[in-house]
Amino acid sequence: MLLDGEFGRDWHDGEPRGNRLVFIGRHLDRTTLERDFTACLATAGATA
Repeated sequence: MLLDGEFGRDWHDGEPRGNRLVFIGRHLDRTTLERDFTACLATAGATA
């Protein structure tokens, strides 16, 4: 697995903020990937 990232510019006021993960591969199961990553999302008030 390779992981690469870099900081970009600061967001402007009022600009939508977001991040993106990109998976490159063959025969990836999109439904399973989306379900499993959604299950990892933090929710308001959650503690580690």
